[in-house]
Amino acid sequence: MDVFYSGADRKVLQALLRDHGFRSTEGRLKLLAMLKSADEPLSSALIVGRMQNNLNRVNAYRALDALAKAGILARSDMRRGGTRYEYVRHHHHHVVCESCGYTEAMHSCDNKRLETMALTQSYKFSKINTHSMEFFGICKACAKRRI
Repeated sequence: MDVFYSGADRKVLQALLRDHGFRSTEGRLKLLAMLKSADEPLSSALIVGRMQNNLNRVNAYRALDALAKAGILARSDMRRGGTRYEYVRHHHHHVVCESCGYTEAMHSCDNKRLETMALTQSYKFSKINTHSMEFFGICKACAKRRI
């Protein structure tokens, strides 16, 4: 699958990569453009498959890892759904159906309260930089099928 993006989008993505210390290679730009246009977090296998014309497999996995470590992408562990990646627009969490894998974004999070609670209960940490949280359950469609 070829990935297309506008000239304005290209400039934004180039600046984003530069601001995080990355060269703006065509492969990285297309990877970010593809994830930015996605409606949900995508598995690394799906991303690599979609990027096969733009990045080889090894470079795609390396780019995902590096961009996630830099905070440009968010990495979420969806248990049986594996690790999924998404372009970071804002801080949020996910609710994941354990039956069908449907994933929904949750946009409310009391960061400060969670960080304070974590530090209060920790013996060896003095600072929280970030956090990740997913909720797992059964979606309404799967619950109806079980009745």
